[in-house]
Amino acid sequence: MGREMAEIISGLSRGDQQTHGEKKVALKLKELLEDDVLVYGEAKIIIDDYKREIHPDFVILDPKSGILILEVKDWKLDKIEKINANTATLVIEGEKKEAENPVEQARGYAHSIVKKLEKTRHKELVHKIGKHNGKLKIPYAFGAVFVHISREELEQAAGNGFKEVLPEKNVIYKDDLDSDKKKFQDILREMFIYEYKNFHGMKQDQIDCIRGVLYPEIIIVSPQENRGGMTDDSKAEESQENQKTKTIELPEMSGENICVMDKEQEKLARRLQVGDRVINGVAGSGKTLILLYRCRMLVEENRGSSVLVLCFNVSLAARLRELLQEYGVRDGIKVHHFHGWCREQLETHKPGYELGLPGGGGKGSP
Repeated sequence: MGREMAEIISGLSRGDQQTHGEKKVALKLKELLEDDVLVYGEAKIIIDDYKREIHPDFVILDPKSGILILEVKDWKLDKIEKINANTATLVIEGEKKEAENPVEQARGYAHSIVKKLEKTRHKELVHKIGKHNGKLKIPYAFGAVFVHISREELEQAAGNGFKEVLPEKNVIYKDDLDSDKKKFQDILREMFIYEYKNFHGMKQDQIDCIRGVLYPEIIIVSPQENRGGMTDDSKAEESQENQKTKTIELPEMSGENICVMDKEQEKLARRLQVGDRVINGVAGSGKTLILLYRCRMLVEENRGSSVLVLCFNVSLAARLRELLQEYGVRDGIKVHHFHGWCREQLETHKPGYELGLPGGGGKGSP
């Protein structure tokens, strides 16, 4: 068997592409980090009530260290005309281009993420008493990755002031990416410059809580008991699906218990793109969860369009509509029992057509 690697979950949507540098860093993170580390690449995070978004290149959830945000740049040293604490001026094909200092960019992303996590005031994430009341329990760090600039090159360019605005512990260079596993992990852990005396690693509950806060699209509302109209088989399958997910409670969710997809379900749901797909799985493997996720993402990515969901089980159609309402989805998704939808189409497009049922001797033909 091959060596276990870190999990990479891509947040790229249809038509999005990684740069060469992002692909290289993703491969290195997967190869050189431990298998209990979870890495999100280019996954959208909504940071406030105004729906403002950030798209960090990588958000790394390392149980041993904490949360690390990395911003990757394909810049070459001779293309950087000048750089200060906030901005950089690049010369690309003879034209000057302004860009944000990537360390400052990563710092801004990190602070937005910390603020979002602290806002929950969840016991797994923030201190509830003492001088750190309301502050994040979990260490965080940020940095930039230059895939085409080595440490030696930067040393040789010492007179241009680059080192002063690119702190050593906040930058990973080209030669760092060629390090062995231990050295690379040490480089990443040294980026955590703030000491958290009572931190002894992230528990799985904390990791799942962070995932649910940063990426609420993976939250699955917990089923209520004894839902009317559901068959025994439907209830059993839903129960099995929710046994595979992790239940946590977030104050911002009005105190309701919520479930988050497991990592495999989330990876599959995010990976689905255009075209036909067949998802096979035993009862309780998460097929319904993935369907709901995909519907919500299609509506979000295609504003003004409609999504049609058809299923053969009447009670499942009712349950899906109920779940979508609980998610706050009011428009854009229509859920129908297949035969009921067929009847609706006939009534809409062939008014007066008399629908015949097997053995009923119905008249007419479509």
